[in-house]
Amino acid sequence: MATKKTTKKTAKKEVAGKKETKKAAKKEAKKTTKKEESLISSEVETKLEEQRKELSLHEPSTQAQKEIHQEVIPAAQETKETQEIKEANKNKILIAVLVVILILIGILIFTRGQKETPKQEQAKIEPQQTQQAQQPATPQPQEPKQEPTTPKQEPQEVKPNFQEYTIQRGDTLLKIANKFKTTREKLEELNPEIDWSKLKQGQVIKIPKQ
Repeated sequence: MATKKTTKKTAKKEVAGKKETKKAAKKEAKKTTKKEESLISSEVETKLEEQRKELSLHEPSTQAQKEIHQEVIPAAQETKETQEIKEANKNKILIAVLVVILILIGILIFTRGQKETPKQEQAKIEPQQTQQAQQPATPQPQEPKQEPTTPKQEPQEVKPNFQEYTIQRGDTLLKIANKFKTTREKLEELNPEIDWSKLKQGQVIKIPKQ
């Protein structure tokens, strides 16, 4: 019985020792984790400080770059403007040169035309002079003699050698010729426009006078 009790006590002690060891191990683990966390935080802080220092060192350089950039941009703009001005000046100079050349060409053409015109006039005058020399002297027109005027005689009215006759019903070429004691041929000569086969009443014809 005594041995059983002792074994129980020893077992309890072992269990309690194990619990204590576990607790101690947990405490140590907590301590180590805290130490690691503090170390990590300290390392992080140191790195952050180093980065801040580096940034503080780099800040003036960035500002200088900004200043340089600000100085470079207007310089580039000035160079562009100067180039544009130079190109505009070149174009103006070219235009002025072209205008001067055109004016000189016009003056040359005008002077040549003036030189040629008297030569052409002389060339025209010379053949005219030769033609005038070759032509004989034209006699001066004499005044016409006035002839005595005689009074004009008015033409006498010529009386027609025929008389008019209106055709009546039943008239024919032979009847009209016998009636006025003339021939058919004379009637046809005086009236060439009449169709004697188709005489109409009231038609007017010409008949020779006796």
